[in-house]
Amino acid sequence: MKTPKKVITRLLLNNWGGISHQVMELHEYVNLFSGMSGSGKSTVMDAIQVLLYGSLSQNFLNKAADERNRRTVMTYLKGAQKDGTANREGQDFCSNLVMEIQDLADDAYRCVGVCFEVRREERDLSRYSFFSHEGKMDGSFYRDEEGNPLRLKQMSALVKSHQKDPSGKLKGEDLNRMYPTNDAYQNALYGPIFGDIDGRRFTVMEKSAVALKMSNGVGQFIRDYMFPKSTSQAIEKISRQLGDYRDIRDTVADLEKRIGLLEEVRRLDGELAGARADVVRGEYRLKQLKILGIRGEMECLEAEGQELLLQENEVRSRREALKGELNESQEAVVELRSRLKSSDYGKIREQLESLKETEGLLEKNQGAWNHVLAGLSCWEENEEVYGLVGNQALQALEDVRGRKVTAQVLEELKKGLEETLDEVNNQRDNLVQERRERSGALKEKEERLSDWNQGQKSYRHRKGLKEAQRALEQALFRETGRQVPVTILADAFDIRDSQWREAIEGRLGRVKYGLITPPEYASLAVRLFGTMEEFENVDLFHVKRILEDEPQAVPGSLYEEAEAGEGYVDGCLKHFLGRIMKCRNVEELETVKDGVTRDCYSYSNYTLRHLPSRDCVQNACIGRNISKGKIRQLEEEIRRQKEEMSALEGRIRALDEARSYERISREVSEYLNLFEAGRELEGNRRRQRGLEEELERLEQAGALNALKEELARAQKAYEEKEEAYGTAGARLSQIQAKMAVNSAALEGQRRQLQEETHGFRPNQAEDQALEERLKEKSLAAVRAAESSKLEQARAREQKALEGRLGARLKFNRAYPSCGLTGAEETGASYEELYKRYRRQYVEDYKEQFDRKCREVYASLRDNVIASIHGDIKAAYRQVREVNQVLGATSFYDSVYKIGITPAANENRQFYDMLMAPELDSKVVREEDMEGQISLGDDEFQRKYQQEIDLLVEKFIPSRTEDEMEAARRRAQMEQYADYRNYLTFNMYEVTVDEEGREKRIAVDEMAGNDSGGEGQNPKYAALFAGFALLYAQQYHRESRIRLVLLDEAFSKMDKTRSSVCLDYARKLGLQVIICVPDERLMTLMKNVDCVYGFRRRRNRISMMMIDKGRYLEMLRGEEDGDKTEEKDRDEAGEKDGERDRKEG
Repeated sequence: MKTPKKVITRLLLNNWGGISHQVMELHEYVNLFSGMSGSGKSTVMDAIQVLLYGSLSQNFLNKAADERNRRTVMTYLKGAQKDGTANREGQDFCSNLVMEIQDLADDAYRCVGVCFEVRREERDLSRYSFFSHEGKMDGSFYRDEEGNPLRLKQMSALVKSHQKDPSGKLKGEDLNRMYPTNDAYQNALYGPIFGDIDGRRFTVMEKSAVALKMSNGVGQFIRDYMFPKSTSQAIEKISRQLGDYRDIRDTVADLEKRIGLLEEVRRLDGELAGARADVVRGEYRLKQLKILGIRGEMECLEAEGQELLLQENEVRSRREALKGELNESQEAVVELRSRLKSSDYGKIREQLESLKETEGLLEKNQGAWNHVLAGLSCWEENEEVYGLVGNQALQALEDVRGRKVTAQVLEELKKGLEETLDEVNNQRDNLVQERRERSGALKEKEERLSDWNQGQKSYRHRKGLKEAQRALEQALFRETGRQVPVTILADAFDIRDSQWREAIEGRLGRVKYGLITPPEYASLAVRLFGTMEEFENVDLFHVKRILEDEPQAVPGSLYEEAEAGEGYVDGCLKHFLGRIMKCRNVEELETVKDGVTRDCYSYSNYTLRHLPSRDCVQNACIGRNISKGKIRQLEEEIRRQKEEMSALEGRIRALDEARSYERISREVSEYLNLFEAGRELEGNRRRQRGLEEELERLEQAGALNALKEELARAQKAYEEKEEAYGTAGARLSQIQAKMAVNSAALEGQRRQLQEETHGFRPNQAEDQALEERLKEKSLAAVRAAESSKLEQARAREQKALEGRLGARLKFNRAYPSCGLTGAEETGASYEELYKRYRRQYVEDYKEQFDRKCREVYASLRDNVIASIHGDIKAAYRQVREVNQVLGATSFYDSVYKIGITPAANENRQFYDMLMAPELDSKVVREEDMEGQISLGDDEFQRKYQQEIDLLVEKFIPSRTEDEMEAARRRAQMEQYADYRNYLTFNMYEVTVDEEGREKRIAVDEMAGNDSGGEGQNPKYAALFAGFALLYAQQYHRESRIRLVLLDEAFSKMDKTRSSVCLDYARKLGLQVIICVPDERLMTLMKNVDCVYGFRRRRNRISMMMIDKGRYLEMLRGEEDGDKTEEKDRDEAGEKDGERDRKEG
């Protein structure tokens, strides 16, 4: 009887990739696809995967290719090629993929497949359907009479035709159907068709096998694919209990928080009451001390008032006596002055004083005239202005300096200076305009020099050019995923002969600022640039169209002086410069249609013009690099322009100063008066000298000396008496002021005493205490001590008040539903809440919380801990079973075994609890899964209470509505519910030494020491063992599929190791499909059962089943020409062929 399994016997491909129609036959065991890279092996493998996974996703297609060449189902259907063409582009067509499956147990056949209809304009697949039917492949191979693949409607009719066959029923389910969805197809495929396998694990393992990564550790592979995640519903079972536990725990914690917050409020209420009592006591003591101080101050003020009254009476009497004496002295002085004034001396003195006053006025006018003369001389001293002064004004200036000042001269000077000022203003305006123009040009050159020093071209005069370049580069990157160069034409080529630089710069003009791209991206760039309306002043050249026109350059054209780095740039230069002829002079320009000379005379379209220097010189920018000579030249230009700007600034400043020069702006009569002041001043001074001589003569006569001496003595006596009288008056005013202050202070003290004693109720005990303290210390000392105590009490009161408010607000923010504000006058509301919460905490929740804790423990014990315990023990059993299979096969010189140890991470803390001996008392209950266990509650809980509490926290569900947080919490719960996270998986290489001792070495630890083949051996052993476990039939009697797909397999393994691995796969009953390059074919040929050779020619894929016997015979003949050895090898080949036929 054949092995109870299902195998793929044939594979049909209609219109798939480079294949138009192909039927492939597959062997029960090892099938080999051989061909060079790109020959089509992956095309067939991807077709198989589409049928195995029931999916059109591209995430599993052509896994061996790099990311840039990743394919899609649509590209396979259209037959897309690397050169951008497609075999079925621009047409409507249908495609079919069909796989025939044989059940070796009852020799029954079933087929599964997918039918596509593709329209020429479609980019996304929408018309397709997976199907299955009983029996072998249809004899037409799913093509119509004309040889075209069946359409959906035709395929549906063919499938329905199989429903008449009674054998098309399997367990009451009709598999002859077109599936409306991919999920429906997958359910049927992984169910009755493949034999009820785990579809999720099957998909993951097949995808991983096709793109098997040799860099991943063997232990990780074993964990992920050989030991599936537990299907236990532990999380769902415990979620409700933990949710209730969380709710009651949170309620208890909330009550404890409320009580704690209110206890803080009550404590601060007590502190506030004590502080307020101290404040009241301190305020009474200070007020009583203040009253005592006021009364003492009043007594002092009354005594001071009596003393001031006596002093006032004394000073008043003395002042009256001094007043009489002062009047007598004054009369004597007046009489003597009258006698002196009536003499000649007095009259002359009055005249002299009058002349001195006049002299001061005349000196002031003369100084003003000198200032005018200094201001007028500036017109001649300023060289910038002197040339603008007219001859008439210069003659008038000469007359004024020669003191020939008349009204006519001043009028002429005034008129001439006004005309000169107009010339100055005009000249200044012109210079300012010139400065503005030069400043703009200088700034532009400095910016250009800054860009050049940084290695960048300066395009500041072309606003938006660099921004457009960057925007187009970014847009192309988003569309293509590649960095597409977008270049300014001026940056893409150099000029060979510098003598023609200005001519090329000028003739290109705006063209040199245009953007260019490689021709293969030109159309996409044009489409993207069309949406960038903000860059309306920037040009983009369609390079692809330019090159399609095949531009040619005429000999002797400007193109000969341009040197491009890229081919497409050279084509653009031919287009723009290839017909512009180089001419030596203007005469030669007349002989051509389009030309230019070195000195920038241009002839085009029957027009002769001189190219603008702005394009030829100032904005010259052509060149892939910036030469140091150009940088030095620009630096010299900037230095020279700065010197010219400095000189220009000096000229403007000189003209600005001239606008403030003297220009006879007032009335001419005023200037004449100032001029005449000099003459009058000389006459005034002559008269003063004459009067002074007369006074000197009179003073020498002795008649006046006696009279002057008597007047001086009388004057001195008067001043002494006047000073004494003033001193007495000041003293009287001082005393009267003090009396007023004393009276006011006394009245203020009386009013203050009245205010302080109003409503004041004495405290006899406090008053007596103060009297005792005042006997020992002064009033000020006692007051200072009491003030300090009061400040401290107030500080305590404020701190307690703020603390209580903060505590209240903290409670109110945490629990706003209580309706409190924090500004309540009393704490009654908070006290009532506190008592109620204490009562609820004790009476309502404490017992309920304890009961819920016991329920949570029981749920965690029965649904999580027991489940993980059973899974871990099952994993150990599974390891023993796998090791039995591995131990029966020697991989070259090694035997591999799988090992499990406790995890060396944070989960290690739970391992002892999960594997505790108390968990081995098993009792089966109907509501629990098989193998569930009952625990010795008290002993187990006491022993592992800390671990249990920690595990409970890990499984408490999230209360938040945030999906991301809930998902993160769910992932954490699943992590701790997964038994694999408490174990470490590894594979060991087992060897036996000469003494029979077994030596085990972890494979992952050998990764850096083993050769490539030795490193791959355990991975393939683990891979095949994983698939064997996936297809295991311990609890399922129906046969199952046993397929394994491998791409680029055994790449570093020698012939012997590859042979052992394939024999191992046969022992496990696996059907293997392997893709290898041609150079691996010789190594694997003897150990496979079916070989297909792939080739690609002219975008078409062809394949051929290779005769294994003949191929081996051919290889032997080439390797050795010796007849004897050839005969021996022929006999060996016959034996191998006979063995292969038996196995087939």
